[in-house]
Order: sequence, then C-alpha cells, then structure tokens
Amino acid sequence: MSGSLKLFSLPWGAPSLKESIISMSSPEKVLIPLRSSLCTTGELLISEGDVVTAGQPLTRADGINAVAVHASIAGKVKRIFLQKDIQGEDISFVEIEREGKQEDFKGASGNQDCLKMSQDEMVQRITDCGVMGARFRPGCVPLGTKIKGAGCEDTHGQQEGMKSVSAIQKLVVTVFDPEPPITINRALLNGDRDRLGKALAALAALAGVGQVHVAYPEDDSEARGILSSISSVRVVPSPVDISYPNGSVRLIIKQLFNEELPMPDGVPLDCGIMVETLENAFGVLDALENKKPVTQKVITIAGSCFAKSVNIQVYIGTPLSDIVDYFGGFKEEPKKIILGGPMRGFAQVGLDIGITKEVDAFIALSGKDVTPADIKPCINCGECINVCPMGLLPNMLYLCCENQYIEDAGQNNLGVCMECGSCGYVCPSDIPILHYIRYGKKALKVLEEAENEE
Repeated sequence: MSGSLKLFSLPWGAPSLKESIISMSSPEKVLIPLRSSLCTTGELLISEGDVVTAGQPLTRADGINAVAVHASIAGKVKRIFLQKDIQGEDISFVEIEREGKQEDFKGASGNQDCLKMSQDEMVQRITDCGVMGARFRPGCVPLGTKIKGAGCEDTHGQQEGMKSVSAIQKLVVTVFDPEPPITINRALLNGDRDRLGKALAALAALAGVGQVHVAYPEDDSEARGILSSISSVRVVPSPVDISYPNGSVRLIIKQLFNEELPMPDGVPLDCGIMVETLENAFGVLDALENKKPVTQKVITIAGSCFAKSVNIQVYIGTPLSDIVDYFGGFKEEPKKIILGGPMRGFAQVGLDIGITKEVDAFIALSGKDVTPADIKPCINCGECINVCPMGLLPNMLYLCCENQYIEDAGQNNLGVCMECGSCGYVCPSDIPILHYIRYGKKALKVLEEAENEE
C-alpha cells in the first residue's frame, strides 16, 4: 500500500475542544437540495406555495439509492428550482421562507427502545429520516443503502442493483474527521456520555454486531478515557495513526485488523466491515428513538477571515451569508471560500449556497492564504504515486484528463480516486492534479450517460 502524509499545521488553527458546540437559531430562509451528490432524487411530496412544518418530508426515498429530504424550518415553500450544488452539479433545490413561531421537530412517538426493533424496522426508520452514511470516496449515500449492501459503492457511484457482500461482522466508528481543521466528530465525543453510549449502541444494533471498535487518534488519551467509561455497549477503544488522508478506510482497516480491501474498488462491506462516523451514529439514535429526521448539521467554521475557529450546529439549507452575519461579518474580504476542508473541499463562487448534509466545514481565506500556483510541466518524479492511498498513478490520470483521453482514464481506475488531494499537495510542479481528476470524472459520467441513451 502506498504511503500517506503527516498532518499539516494551519496558521488559523482548529476549534478548541474545550468549547461546546454553538447552536445557531433558525434562519429567515433555507435552500435545501433535494438530493446529495451520489443519491437519486426521491418522490417529491410538496409543491410551490405549500406551508410546511419543521421535519416534514419534502421527498420520500422511493428507490435503493434515493434519499429522504425534510424541511429544516417551518414556513412556506417559495420555489422549487434548479441550482448548482457545492460540487457544481445542477440539481433541484427547495427554498422555504420562515413563517410564524419556530419550533424544532419534537418527535412523534417519544423515546422508544430501539434495541428491541427488528433490523428491517430500523433500516426503514433511518431511511424515512434521511440518515446518511459515511462514504470515504467523494460524496455520501443513504445509510440504509449501505446496510442493505446496495450496489452504490461501485467505481463511479452509479446504482447497479444489489451487490453481494458479506454480513456485517465488525463495526468501526471514527471520532476524528477527514482533515484539519475539521473537528466535529471529536467535539461530539465530548458531549453527554449517556447519549454517546446510546448512539453507539443504536448503531451496533442496526449493524447487528455486539461490539463497536471506536477509532481515535493514538495520541488522544482524553478520547480513550471517554470511550473506556461507556457501559451501555461493548466499546473497543482502537487507537490509529491519523496521518493524512485519515478518512481512508483502507488505512483504518489495515491498522485495526490487518486486512486489505480488494483492489481496485473494494469497500469495507466486502470484508464484512462497516465504517461510520460518530455524527452518523447520533443521527441513527435520533431516528430510531424519536423518528427525528436529519434537519441540522454540525460544521466547523475556520479560516483567517473569521475571528475564531468554532464548531456550530446549523439548520440544513442555511445560506452561507446568514452564517457570516451570525458571526458579525468577515474580519476581511475573503479571497477564497471553501465548503469542506482545505484539501478535499470545493471552492464556492459566492455566499448564496445552503449548508447540506455533506458539508462538514465552511472556510474563508484571505489573500495572504491564497497564493496562485506557478504550474510547471510534470517531471515524472513519482511523488504523487508515493502518497496515493489508493495505489493509483495520479500523474497518468492527470495527463489523460488534461489531454481529453477520458475513456483511458476511466480504464485506469479514475473513479477509484478518493480525491484526498495528496498528489497535488506534494507535486513539485504545482500541478492541480485533483482539479483535472474531478474534471475527468464529470466528463466520464457524461460519456457513460450518452452511451446508456443509445
């Protein structure tokens, strides 16, 4: 297996874990996407002009890979429209304007003993509530889809029916995040211990396993102490080296179980292992106990244009402009706005996009943090190959995509790339390799769709 990068430092730092997660009040309007990047749009349940309550379904998951979407605030559906999502894809959005007194979803059935539910009932519940599963290639899919072993984990993220997988034998929950400065899962670990134990127990029951391997940074003694105190489920504290890219399930599984995923596009379920985040475990608990849908999201706020780095809980669809206003505006005009981390995130052209289930950070960088790259020709040094966690040839993929040999790139496992950005980070020629790979993936998708229409 190829190597990895050591964690890098950032001049503006990560949120302090000694501070609690801030809760932002509901905005005047929300812009909610009707699907996530790797999902299909479910059956639309509302029309323009409808009045909706907080938590009301906007779509119903009517297919293997469809996602249920819910209103995050109470109000009136002003419009249903096409807009580019955070990755530049044209998808449908719903704009809801707040009306009347705002109350969060309270739950329709009180606390249920979710451990007594059948797995089929659990899967249906989390599907209805729009709970997403961690996906360590770009994008995310419904957790219910993962549990069913659906064929959404193929190279290009396309639905190809059910995929034969082993029964889940091991469950891993990560309490660290894909890259600095994001710390949302680690911050959630510092919360209510009783609820933490219930969340891990609920996810274990859903997966049908008797214990949970909780992966935490090997130098985090506080995390180990927290995990050792949980009694509601058998927790196996599992220290791991989180050298970047620490979101790579291949590296996690290799460290914990000394198992290799099948190449080139194997997934944890091929080995009977499910890997999830602590944030998603809490989503499972909310759904199973109270039928509470996913209407809020914890994100990290960071970057030199903000006064400080913090973790904040916002409503799905909250415009970036509202978040900026909440913090009293920027310290200085940003040169670059990123949704996601500095390595894997997506640059945005403005503040009129809403927070989605996939967003884990909002970073605003000043001019001193953004230096135009002096791109030079590839010197075939092989540094990008050495750091690729998927064992790919990033230099060849870049050349294929740059020169429009898209099908050749696809045949060389373009879709397997997890888009960690390590290749471009170490490139002495400052080639934006990830940019070309993302372009190639979109171009390949267009080619495949055209072939399917013929």
